[in-house]
Amino acid sequence: MKFLWKYYGVDWILLILSVINLWLLGNGKKFGFIIGVVSNIFGIIFGIMIESYASPAMNIMFMIMNIRGYLKWRANEIKDKV
Repeated sequence: MKFLWKYYGVDWILLILSVINLWLLGNGKKFGFIIGVVSNIFGIIFGIMIESYASPAMNIMFMIMNIRGYLKWRANEIKDKV
């Protein structure tokens, strides 16, 4: 059972946050982007722990996309109110 906690739970937190992220976005919730950014932070940490260059790079790109998505959604909400 020790192998389940090899990465101190960072991998499990990443998994849970990623599922919540997709669930919220699939249900049209803007908050999903914020959960996505937090998930990407754990993804970067996990990638560093497993000594991968691709994983942190991918998570940085996804984080930028999540921030962009949030800002665009917010801008559309403001535009719709005007």
